[in-house]
Amino acid sequence: MRLTIAISDEMFRKAEIQAQEAGIQVADLLARFINLGLSLTQNPTQAGGVSRRKRGDLPVARPATGTTIPYLNNARIHEILEAEL
Repeated sequence: MRLTIAISDEMFRKAEIQAQEAGIQVADLLARFINLGLSLTQNPTQAGGVSRRKRGDLPVARPATGTTIPYLNNARIHEILEAEL
């Protein structure tokens, strides 16, 4: 099947170079990329693709417990770390 698409000159040059390095025609290279893209949408972990992460839950505000967190400046944190060593 023939298909006409519009791509930038730069993108076409990159495809030409990659096709030459692989020893194949540009059309075959583009067909490979299309197949890879389609397979990734069907099975995201196939062919080294990155799966889309499930969106996490929103942060939950917890009710106050009545305890306070002590204020620690950098000097106090350094003292604590030195004491642990």
